[in-house]
Amino acid sequence: MLEKGVGLSVTRGGLCQALSRLGARCEPTYAHLVESLQQEPSVIADETGWKVGGWLWAFASDQLTVYAILNGRGYEEATKILNPDFDGFLVRDGLVVYLRFEAAIHQSCQAHLIRRCSEMEKSASSGGALFPVAVKGILQAGLDLWARL
Repeated sequence: MLEKGVGLSVTRGGLCQALSRLGARCEPTYAHLVESLQQEPSVIADETGWKVGGWLWAFASDQLTVYAILNGRGYEEATKILNPDFDGFLVRDGLVVYLRFEAAIHQSCQAHLIRRCSEMEKSASSGGALFPVAVKGILQAGLDLWARL
């Protein structure tokens, strides 16, 4: 594409070297983003499988988002981005490693809670489904109220 588009001939090795140099130049900026994220009052954390290299971790605040592709899905990996002493609000799913951030104020992700309520509703008897249906309604009403603000 580069050769046909602009007459530039490159090799795979050349592209790998160029990307490596670019990555090295970006490291100070990335480190600054990680440091800034750790000072945020509220952080949303999530991770998802990554076909090459392990797990894609995402940490977001109102101001910025930091991504990392890490080998595992444990506390050690999470602390490569979020300081173990983080004492702000940590919005997260049910992954148990987040509970090890003991100084944080924990908030379960509402989307995950609503999904769990739906799963409970499907598997419960008619009487047993009343509670998850009520909880899901309260959570959804809260989201609807927030959307109107």
